[in-house]
This record gives sequence, structure tokens and C-alpha cells, in this order.
Amino acid sequence: MITYGKLEEAIAIVNRSEKPLALYVFSENKHHIQQVVQQVASGGVCINDVLIHVSNPHLPFGGVNGSGQEVAMVFLASRHFHMNAL
Repeated sequence: MITYGKLEEAIAIVNRSEKPLALYVFSENKHHIQQVVQQVASGGVCINDVLIHVSNPHLPFGGVNGSGQEVAMVFLASRHFHMNAL
């Protein structure tokens, strides 16, 4: 887990590395979610969820460019985000 002060800093950290196989964004702020999705390329994205990617066999799950060869997954979470019980 990497801590960050501003969302732009977190996006820059992710973009300096290889593209992740999966990107998981946890936030209640729709603008922040949209910003991450638009600025970070990854094999797949989940918003406020982690299981849907692997639990549904009908959804694609693959990499982009070299992602997936060395499985890298990125979790970004707003410190003000609270997961609600399902």
C-alpha cells in the first residue's frame, strides 16, 4: 500500500510503473473516480468492489501491454471512503 497526499500524486506513482493488470478504486467522490479511470491505463477496473472481477466468469480479465505477466494490482482508496456492509 502506498500513501499519498493528493490524488494526482497517487496517479503519478501508478503511471510511473508498468500498467497494472487490475485497478481497484475506492471512493465516494465521483470526480476522483472518473479522474483515476481516465488517467490510469490498466487491464481492468473495479469501482468500490474487488470480487466482481474474478467471481463472474463472463467478464473479461486480462492485461494491457505487459500487464499480467508480472501480476500487479493497484488499490487506490480515498481516506474518507467507508465500505458499507453488503
